[in-house]
Parts: sequence; structure tokens; C-alpha cells
Amino acid sequence: MAFSFPNSFQFLPSLLMMLCCGRPNWGPESGSGHDTKTYLSIVSAQSPDPDRDLARCRTIESTSARGDCELHVAFNGAIANGEPPETWCDQVSMEPWASECRFQAAEQWLLDKDHARAAKLCAETGPFRDDCAQHLWMRAMQGTVPKGRNLESAESMMQSLRKARKIRNQWIPLVGETSDFSRRYWQLYYENLFDRAPRIDLTRCDALLATDRIHCRFGGATLFRRRLLDRLRSADGKRKVCTSKDSTIETLGDRLPGLRALPDPILDGVVSEQFDWVCAKGNTEPLEGGVLSDEAWARALADAEQSMNGGTGNNNDTNP
Repeated sequence: MAFSFPNSFQFLPSLLMMLCCGRPNWGPESGSGHDTKTYLSIVSAQSPDPDRDLARCRTIESTSARGDCELHVAFNGAIANGEPPETWCDQVSMEPWASECRFQAAEQWLLDKDHARAAKLCAETGPFRDDCAQHLWMRAMQGTVPKGRNLESAESMMQSLRKARKIRNQWIPLVGETSDFSRRYWQLYYENLFDRAPRIDLTRCDALLATDRIHCRFGGATLFRRRLLDRLRSADGKRKVCTSKDSTIETLGDRLPGLRALPDPILDGVVSEQFDWVCAKGNTEPLEGGVLSDEAWARALADAEQSMNGGTGNNNDTNP
């Protein structure tokens, strides 16, 4: 049976190749003349034959060039021959290219709206399975986040939450046990929500109940920390933070207006720990984790759930 895909030769860029692998790095020490000639002859072949071409790829000396060649042959050869996109991925001999092959195959099945098959392939991408799973549901989740004037409407936010919950419920049976979906979904939902708003105002979380409130506050604070870390990695941003009279969001707001956030204890905690880590202790890289660590998030959620179970709150409408 032949398989066809919409936009069959056009796949979404994967986080794996963008963030960790890049293009082959050929140099004289790796036999670049032979490698380049072999690679180009394989990828430009008019009649792809994965079995033949994979064997030729393995004659390339450069590890990165050989991996990229095998990935190209396995994935694009299957597509060109009308086979399922993962058909030859097991024949890719090295990591991370074998996992990248399954990553790209999962994205093709997503385009073909076979979510179950896409999710199964993501579960086989090893350490990249969380990012692969995110590629599957991210666009649908982003479509639930309000825009423009609706961002400031409490009613709009509740409608958005209901839509986001529906998307979540569709995906949790597929990726809930094979990725960090449960936390990542709500974290990115609220990051997107606050990123579209004029400012990060965590008082908007107050109207939510129990666990939703925790996800909202931690998601908004995570976006704030990301903005702050971006600025701390530049010399000018670091200078403005480290020469401020104190380590509060109110003080930094004037010096770094791009942070776009209103004062809040959890945001002050983020600023304080970064100020201490980078400015007082002289570390060259910003601190990861801290008050927004996985452990802190888990404790806050556990406390919220205990509060619900103790009868102090009802989270039926917004339970994540």
C-alpha cells in the first residue's frame, strides 16, 4: 500500500536538529573531498533507493556527514517511494540521527492527522521525546489562547481554559505517560497567555481555583524568568541588573522595561535569586531552577490538591 502525505516533502523543523546537531561539519581531517562528493551524489539522486544509498552513506568518514546522509536517505527515500516515513529509520546507524528520523516521521503523521501513530514514534525518540510530543500538540494549544482585547477579559480566559482542556484531554491518552506533557502543557499555555498580554500580571491567576492557580502563577513566572535570563546573558543587561539599588521587580522595571511585569512575591523571588547568583556571587551564567524548579512546582501542586481534597476548594471547572 502506498502512502501519501500533504506537502509530502515539506516537514516541520525539529528541535533536535535545530538545537543540537546542525549541518555536517566537513574538514580536511575527515576526508572532506570524498565525503562531499559522496554525499552530494546521494542526496541529488533522481531515483532514491534507501537500501543502496544507506550503504553508500556508510562509506563517508565524517561522523556528522554520515549521520546526516543516512537521515536524508531514510526519511526522504521513504517519502519519495510512497512508504511510511519511518520505514527506514531503524536502518539509521547512529544517534541522534536515528531519533531525528522518527521525529520527522512523527511530524509527517501529524500532517496526515494520524495522531496515534505520531505519538508512538515520538515515544521512540529517546531523550528528545518531550520536545517531539510538544511538536504534536503545541499548535492546537496555542490556538486556544485569547488575543487582543480578549486577553483582559475574565470570561474570555475561562472560555479559553475550557478549549485548552479539551485539547489536553485529546492528547493526554497519547503522550501523557511517555513525555512530560502534564506539566509542560499548562506551563506553555500560560506562558503563551502572558506573552500576548501587555504585561505579566499574576493577579489574573487569583480568580482561578486550586491547581489552575498554581499552573498560572508558575507559567507566568517562568516566562518572566526567561525574559530576565535573556537580559542577564548580555553585558548591558547584566550591568543594569547588578548596579540596581535592590533586587526587586519594581526597581528592575524601570531599568529593564522589556520585562513587562507587575510586582509579585514570586517574581521578586526570581529576581532576588538571580541577583544573588550572578551579581553577588559572580557566576557567569544565570541560575536555572531555583524558586521555579520542578520540585517547587510539584510541592505547590501537591499543596493545592491537598487543599481541594480537604474541602476548601472545588476545581471541577478548571481542573487540569
